[in-house]
Amino acid sequence: WAALRLVDGRSPAEPGPRFAWADWNEQRTELTITFSGVNGRLQKVERVFSFQLTNGEERLPLEGHLDEAAERVILTLERPAPDSCQLWHGRGTNPAVNVRDEKGIPLLVF
Repeated sequence: WAALRLVDGRSPAEPGPRFAWADWNEQRTELTITFSGVNGRLQKVERVFSFQLTNGEERLPLEGHLDEAAERVILTLERPAPDSCQLWHGRGTNPAVNVRDEKGIPLLVF
């Protein structure tokens, strides 16, 4: 698909899911992540893997899932996240990454 886009100028597919933005709920216990470049919707999965929220060296416990429309990832935390936390996807050695769009293109590491 990338070659067709570069050589022929055709775009048979979007580039695949890319982080666009994220919004906290008021309590900072739920983070909704929105993507650009998605082909259709995200593939349904029982549980979303490979997201991390860190505060310095501390890794914050969380669970991830897709929203009802399979367009966004929602991360739920056990306690409010501090303002200084960082969001990661696919961090580390050989992470289990399972967020893909309808064409099977995975979410990039960030």
